[in-house]
Amino acid sequence: MVKSHEITVLGLTPETTYYYKALWIDSDGNIGTTDSLNFQTGLRPKISEVKVSNIGLTATTISWTSTTISTSTINFGKSTSYGGSVTDRSGSQTTSHTMNLDGLDDSSTYHFQIVGNDTDGNILASDDYSFNTLVRPLISNLRFQPVPEATTTLQFSFTTNVPTTTIISYGQGSEATKTKSDSKYLTDHSITVSGLLDKSTYSFSASAVDEHGNTANSDRTTYTTPEDSRPPKISNLSVEVKSQGFGSSQKAQLVVSWQTDEPATGQIEYSQGISGTDYSNKTKEDAAFSTTHAVIVSELEPSKIYHLRASSADHAGNRGVSDSTTTITGKVQQSIVDIILNSLQRSIGWLFNLNFGIK
Repeated sequence: MVKSHEITVLGLTPETTYYYKALWIDSDGNIGTTDSLNFQTGLRPKISEVKVSNIGLTATTISWTSTTISTSTINFGKSTSYGGSVTDRSGSQTTSHTMNLDGLDDSSTYHFQIVGNDTDGNILASDDYSFNTLVRPLISNLRFQPVPEATTTLQFSFTTNVPTTTIISYGQGSEATKTKSDSKYLTDHSITVSGLLDKSTYSFSASAVDEHGNTANSDRTTYTTPEDSRPPKISNLSVEVKSQGFGSSQKAQLVVSWQTDEPATGQIEYSQGISGTDYSNKTKEDAAFSTTHAVIVSELEPSKIYHLRASSADHAGNRGVSDSTTTITGKVQQSIVDIILNSLQRSIGWLFNLNFGIK
């Protein structure tokens, strides 16, 4: 028998309106009661804002928020039966949660559910969510073949199961000392490697990197280049005519440029005349092996016709020559003194004739 009363009611349902009234009995057996009153229980503990980030081949990060402070466990697996779980064992309780899942299989679909208990003992459980781990890039069907008419050039091709860059690593013996690459993301890859040495054994391998930084590598393979017996092929021959000096001291020069389909030396053979098989003059050979060439032919007579051809030799000594081409050097240019004298003679030529006895 007391005057102040308090009763705790357990087992209520969250987010529910309850009606109640209080009753009491005094020592004489009289019963008293209040009018009907009501209250609403609090919000049900919930998990929301579930996000999956940093998805990789074998790991990912899951974050979420809870309406109350709670513990955290993630049940996960390749089906809604889950089978695996990871619990936050940091000892802290919070409403903002982040956990990592590791040891996953690449190229797989995973399901997960988040569960926990808040400080009041309420159970929290999320819906089922899913994500896909990244597909591991793989290289297949690696092929290579010599480029026609270029025995020291190989054309490589391969395919990947996801878009990746293209990289070929190569070198003599087992050392991959050089690379040739293409940064475009493709699934069908093709790349050309040139400038290989004749009668040499090279090892090659392909690699590829996807947009997430995952790398695929092929097995290494070897190839021995044949002995080179084909001369360089010359193309895009161009001749530019220039002049140096004035009057009797004037000389002409030619700037000749061309390209070869393999690294080679550069030299110009030339002679006066509109055509012919005789090339009595040659420039000093540029011994640097390149596919782009430019040679200057100097000390030529102005206002003369010359025929010339380009000559290039590859590493094996095979020499190729271009078709003959004809050019005309520039006409003699007058010096400043000559121009002044000629101008004076035209304007006061009678005085020149009088002084020099010209009739």
